[in-house]
Amino acid sequence: MKFIFAIVALLGLYSCSGNPYDLSTPEKLGEEVFNAIKDNDIDRMIYFVPTREQIKRGAIEVGGATEEKVEEIFTDLDKEYGEGGNKIISENIPGQFPEIRSKLFKGKYSWKDAKYKNTYSNTITQKGFEYGKLLVEVENHGELFYFTIEAGENIDHQWMITDDMHVTHGDGYLKEFGIEK
Repeated sequence: MKFIFAIVALLGLYSCSGNPYDLSTPEKLGEEVFNAIKDNDIDRMIYFVPTREQIKRGAIEVGGATEEKVEEIFTDLDKEYGEGGNKIISENIPGQFPEIRSKLFKGKYSWKDAKYKNTYSNTITQKGFEYGKLLVEVENHGELFYFTIEAGENIDHQWMITDDMHVTHGDGYLKEFGIEK
């Protein structure tokens, strides 16, 4: 079980060669995710999540796992989440993308007037790599709205989504990121 936790923690430690987007900081990832959601371009999200091979490379090169152990973990993930075992792409993004599009502005405003403001990060560093939660701040008609992204830095020091994205409206949640409203 501890090894499964280590693999999950290492989801942000993969390579993303060939990615056309600059994801070198949490802020850039937050802005790119915002732009994809604003443009209603769910296909663009594929560039912001790891592939199976990228996860495998990170687990072996950074995590010190053996190829056999990684395959064993993928077998367990396949049983739990279906063939391919990539819950991020198969479940989370298709479900959470439209949720953010439909619920972020609480039915008040359209996305055409939305503006990216900032990305705040609440991360920890492990083995020289950061991972944690990002809070994306969006402005629409002078009002601020927020959604979170669980993200991590890969072995090429690029940021990508490692798990969930959610709309958040609670001021208490903002305090977790050091934001006082």
